[in-house]
Amino acid sequence: MNALQENLGLLDPVKHKSARNMTFALIYICEGIESLSRDVGLLHAKLQPILKEIADDQELVRQKTRN
Repeated sequence: MNALQENLGLLDPVKHKSARNMTFALIYICEGIESLSRDVGLLHAKLQPILKEIADDQELVRQKTRN
């Protein structure tokens, strides 16, 4: 994303209006993807203990139903 911001500084606002608009759009898309990635990471971290409990419960059920 730093490269996009550097390129934005090199584009003349009058001559390269279209390219600047696309660069802004790409910056916003990158920021959105980074935010989404952080959110997915947080969700993953919160789900791990729950999934472990479910797996432990399933194993306990398997052990009790075998005997």
